[in-house]
Amino acid sequence: MDYSFKEKMLSLLFNRFNVNAVAFLNPAELTLPDPLSTGVIVDIGDSTTKIVPVCRGQINYKAQYSHDIAGYAIIEYLTKLLENRYKYNFNADKVGHGFEMVRKIKEKFCYVAQNFIEERSEVIGQYVELPNGQLIIMDIERIQGPEILFQPNLIGRNQIKSLPCLIEKVINRCDAVHHDELYNNIILTGGSSCFNGLKERIQKDLSVLLPNREINVKTFPQRKSTWISTAIYDKKRYNWINKNDWKFNHKKTKFI
Repeated sequence: MDYSFKEKMLSLLFNRFNVNAVAFLNPAELTLPDPLSTGVIVDIGDSTTKIVPVCRGQINYKAQYSHDIAGYAIIEYLTKLLENRYKYNFNADKVGHGFEMVRKIKEKFCYVAQNFIEERSEVIGQYVELPNGQLIIMDIERIQGPEILFQPNLIGRNQIKSLPCLIEKVINRCDAVHHDELYNNIILTGGSSCFNGLKERIQKDLSVLLPNREINVKTFPQRKSTWISTAIYDKKRYNWINKNDWKFNHKKTKFI
């Protein structure tokens, strides 16, 4: 976040909303409940997947990695699969309506397969009613959508590695002294990390990649770890910008 944008935000918060103090934070800092702990935050959101290593409470910005295969990409791919199979245009009636419908289908029916090849013929079909009244059976698509997190080549993104490989890559960029702790504290967060089976698949694939490593992939209920950490914040933990100090000399204030 650049200086001018922070200035505009501070001016709005202090002058219009009368906020007493502001701290600019990376969500990864708040995902770890212990401010001095070490771990890897895998944040799978709507538009971006971010892998952020935190060592002794400090984010290693040089080691972090991100790409755009996340919730939106899964919805786009799932829409394509269903349209090709059933010859139905989800956005024919109203632009955006079909997207939201496929989002709900994804959230209700999709899950992550532990072995994609073996499970393709074992998926239990689910009936889905389309807006035109057509009843379709959604089976293999239930696992095809989230599989792009592990096989980006399914959507033509051959240059991007699978999520477990990227986690390994990020950890290897960090100092070796932190590797054991990083592998033992991999935390999934973000709305698109809520797929059933995701945690177990990452755990399994990493264990295959690194059979001699102790690996522990974790999740928090409803992925609210960031909000919980913010609610129980320690005032000394963050670099707060005080309203009175900013108004007195805000042009000379440095923001991290």
